Amino acid sequence: MKKFQSIVLVVLMSLLLAACPPEETPDGIAVAFTDLTQDGSQTVITTRLTLIFDKDITGLTAEDIAFDAGSTGAVKGTLTRAGAGYRLNVSGITETGTVSVGVSKSGYTITPNERQTTVYFPNTYTVSFDVDGGLPQHENLTVIHGSTLKRPLGPQKTGVIFYDWYQDEAFTTLWNFIEDTVTDNITLYARYINASELDDRSAFDFFQTEGISIGWNLGNSLDSPREETGWGNPVINQAIMNGVKDAGFNIIRIPVTWGYNIGPAPDYTINETYMERVAEVIDYAKEAGFKAAIINIHHDGNQRETDPFWLSINEARGSDAGYENVTGKFTAVWRQIADYFRDYDTFLMFESFNEIHDGGWGWNMQEPAARQFEIIDSWNQIFTDIVRQNGSYNAVRFLVIAGYYKRVHRYTEEFFTLPEDSTPGKQVVSFHYYNPEAFSLRGTQRGQGANAYWWGTEDDLALPANEFMLFKERFINNKIPVIIGEMGPVQSRNVAGDPYRRDFVSHVYKQAKDYGLVPVYWDNGRFDREGDGFGLFNRTTGQPQTEEFGAVIRAMVEAVN
Repeated sequence: MKKFQSIVLVVLMSLLLAACPPEETPDGIAVAFTDLTQDGSQTVITTRLTLIFDKDITGLTAEDIAFDAGSTGAVKGTLTRAGAGYRLNVSGITETGTVSVGVSKSGYTITPNERQTTVYFPNTYTVSFDVDGGLPQHENLTVIHGSTLKRPLGPQKTGVIFYDWYQDEAFTTLWNFIEDTVTDNITLYARYINASELDDRSAFDFFQTEGISIGWNLGNSLDSPREETGWGNPVINQAIMNGVKDAGFNIIRIPVTWGYNIGPAPDYTINETYMERVAEVIDYAKEAGFKAAIINIHHDGNQRETDPFWLSINEARGSDAGYENVTGKFTAVWRQIADYFRDYDTFLMFESFNEIHDGGWGWNMQEPAARQFEIIDSWNQIFTDIVRQNGSYNAVRFLVIAGYYKRVHRYTEEFFTLPEDSTPGKQVVSFHYYNPEAFSLRGTQRGQGANAYWWGTEDDLALPANEFMLFKERFINNKIPVIIGEMGPVQSRNVAGDPYRRDFVSHVYKQAKDYGLVPVYWDNGRFDREGDGFGLFNRTTGQPQTEEFGAVIRAMVEAVN
């Protein structure tokens, strides 16, 4: 019985203690204000304070907080519960200094009722640029302690080329724009070199000395909008590069669509993993032994004007704001591409864009047509300036310049102007050739019946020379190389053995050679006879998909040798 009474007594005492209120003073519940912390540092601006108490304070709000910003410029914001404490947001800090936080709440005695802490506005430093007589001059930058720098445009100087930015006048230490951070006032020094220290050959001499005569497109892979395998081709490997090179091709065009891998405005940051993949494919091409590789902005310029097809000439011609929007993104994308590949040697070429048009495929243009040609010229100029001003090998890189939709008839002086280039002799002109289109693009030509699929009339045979003459007279004769950046023909429909396809490549590719042009075959990896079967090589093995396709490959290679 006594044991039972003892148990009951213990339980009653526990209940009484639990029911007792917290210790109270004559002025209310006693609470200890135990700590005040903040989230900033010498490199990170303070945005919130954390208040810690030994007990909860029911109904505590920002109105119960007395805040003294001192000289910091800090402004008190909202108060929210955060774990065991309370979070007080602050903004507007303009300098590092001490702030005081006082707490007063009816029904509570808070001791101490005030605490202080240091809030941070990171140290700022001045970055200046010594361009040694080059232009343009760069204004000084004010940057926060610990910041990295975006690479500024390189200055241009007569007789030399801009190479890179250094931390010292003796040019012993490069500034690394990815890893180096600003921790003091600094000056960056522009270094200039002679073109001969990198590659002083003209583009025309490069094509001649390297023996560049025929090329191949790695189509429907990296130019697939969403993913490399999105249009049915396997992941690119070394074998396809080796096979194409061994078949006799010596320049490769690697079309790249960037759209879904570009972040939002205003920076339009390209996904780093995707950039690395593009670089990996370029490295495959170099390992295979190609003399040159070309990358570009490809289906971003598709006329559909929806994501990822952002390089819209219709938006650009529609208003000044539209032009600035599209051109701003074009500028940001090319700056990043140029910067990432700046130290790749002149094996790598850049092509400004692919087939830009307003929906009329280069024929019936929406008016005013002149405005569209102006935009194409401006984009080519911006592209050229961005690459050149990036320095390193970009100062001497061979640049492939595209005309409107790359139609043959859009390369006359009326419609096409080469951009001014601070490094002369480095331009390559590119156009596309799918003529006659019914045969080259759709595998049929003359309606129905027995002659629907053949090629080889007198007009067919005369057409290439008539159209290639423009490029020989305007560019080749002036020592500007020309590539036919894409050409066919597609697999013929319903013709066993594809004899007309072989006849076409034997004749047209030979005509290209005779007029000084370099044909680059469009291979999209498709082998059907439904009008889009441009495939020749098995993308996994690198070998011709069939003996029939092997015969076509041999015919085109023999035509240029």
